[in-house]
Amino acid sequence: MKNIGYMILVSLLLVGCGGGSSGSSDNNGGDGDGGGSTRYQVSVSASPAAAGTVTGGGNYDAGSSVTVSAAANAGYSFVDWMEFGEGVASSAEYTFTLSAERSLTANFVANEYRIGGTVSGLVGALVLRNNGGDDLIVEADGSFSFSAPVVHGEGYSVTVAEQPDGQACTVAQGSGAVSAADVTGISVTCIGTVAKSCADYNMDGRAPVVQNDLYMDLASFTRDPSAPYTSGANGEDPRGVLVEGPDGNFYGVTYRGGVPADNGAEYQGYTGEGVVFRLAPDGTLARLHTFNYISGDALYGTKPMGGLVLGSDCQLYGTTYQSGGVSGTNGGTVFRISLEGELTYLAGFQGGNGMSPRERLTLGSDGNFYGTTLAGGAQYGILAQRYQGTVYKLTPDGTLTTLFSFDKENGGTPTGPLVEGDDGYLYGMTRYGGTFDGGTVFKISKAGDFSLLHSFNKELTTLDQEFGLAKGADGNFYGFIQYGGAFNAGGVFRITSQGEYSLLSSFNPVTPELGCNCGIASPNGSLVLAADGFLYGVANIGAAAAGNGSKGAVIRVTHEGDVSPLVYFQDYGNAWTEGLTQGSDGHLYGMSREGGTEDNGLIYRVLLP
Repeated sequence: MKNIGYMILVSLLLVGCGGGSSGSSDNNGGDGDGGGSTRYQVSVSASPAAAGTVTGGGNYDAGSSVTVSAAANAGYSFVDWMEFGEGVASSAEYTFTLSAERSLTANFVANEYRIGGTVSGLVGALVLRNNGGDDLIVEADGSFSFSAPVVHGEGYSVTVAEQPDGQACTVAQGSGAVSAADVTGISVTCIGTVAKSCADYNMDGRAPVVQNDLYMDLASFTRDPSAPYTSGANGEDPRGVLVEGPDGNFYGVTYRGGVPADNGAEYQGYTGEGVVFRLAPDGTLARLHTFNYISGDALYGTKPMGGLVLGSDCQLYGTTYQSGGVSGTNGGTVFRISLEGELTYLAGFQGGNGMSPRERLTLGSDGNFYGTTLAGGAQYGILAQRYQGTVYKLTPDGTLTTLFSFDKENGGTPTGPLVEGDDGYLYGMTRYGGTFDGGTVFKISKAGDFSLLHSFNKELTTLDQEFGLAKGADGNFYGFIQYGGAFNAGGVFRITSQGEYSLLSSFNPVTPELGCNCGIASPNGSLVLAADGFLYGVANIGAAAAGNGSKGAVIRVTHEGDVSPLVYFQDYGNAWTEGLTQGSDGHLYGMSREGGTEDNGLIYRVLLP
């Protein structure tokens, strides 16, 4: 009986403590010695925390099948699942049967990518540097890759740390940010070192000018009729003005034409989009480079228009009007080309920093280049294109800085190259904008301080003529207007650095009469100051006598505005000249956009008395 009473007492105690209940328990980590289920916690985390997302954590019944998942964020990759420092799974989805608490970490690693590209033209050893510290020695043409990878999203910047002996190497598309792939598009081009000074070139071998007439055609731009898929080999439609090199040759550009560098079957149907050419004193033309959309040449742009300028390094600098540039830029480019034809991309325009550079560069007294774009700038996409445009600075290594954006009030659509004054300011013109929306004359410092000097009242053209300024021997600036004047046929003006404007002479398009410099009208381009102290330019209308037709003329202008014809053109195409160049032989050289044996343009020479 005593034992029976003891057993009844124990049973009552168990019932009071719940030992006989059939309900579930949330006891985490308990073994559970009754009929209820035991639940365990599964904890999941990512390392690094920003590298990815993890799912599957929570409370589960003992014996459950649990799946945890890891997904890498952009720029990272999954490595493994670890618990208490030990790897437990290499798959991003890990399934297990739960028998105890789990604390799992998904490990990720940042994606690392190689930085590389190709080298061409290398002779010797070149040292490339990435991000200021990772150096790579390259000793042959072909592909290259830096040893230190770069993490996704981080930047790279490849430069030349050491040049090879006797060569100059330049890097194109050498900087950017890594984005989920190896970088392979960096291009390094090496060329033989150009002369360190223009004095290293020799003109002594040039033949003297032999010419009986005051005027002479030197060369015509033609095409090969047996090559139907190509344009004129040396280009068509020359633009801008010629520049004389230290070797006695002249250099220029055409807006169209040129045979692609590889004129194989894959290029059929394509023609060149302009060339850089060389003209020998005897009139022989040679193509230095063809601009086109094909292959890697697309980087350099197409349709050069403004002509070339000779830099202090004895290389030529120019612009293309369209296309080109690295990814995201298609508004034209700035390039450098040696006298031997080695081309280097320097900078590109894409709208906000300008669009469509039309005029040739100006080499400033500080060693930098200055120029204008027809459109783009701060008003890109806001005002009409005619009221856009920029003034920019370019260092010889290709660093581009926008100095000023036009906004209609100060002008729009710059025309003609910039001219540096005695005060160090740059002077230029616009075709539109200003007080009367007829164009302006302005000056700007090399730091970008802008001043409006004069507003034209519809005296400039809205057609395809180009106008610019020339600095006279007196330090003032001279230029053409196409309309206005006493006969509404244009004239010659003078403007001082303070903006004092004077119309010096008016053109009269009527038939020439004795003692009258008539028959001259519709000037084009810029005047040029020659060594004899006179200014010279071109008019699209000019006739030597009644009935002779108006085919244009080369004119001479004094600083007082007296105008006299020097030579009348026999072919109308000659008149489409944007300006003249005086050669070291003292004579004038010009290019016409039309005329010549096939009406594709020509180059001519005019002897000065």
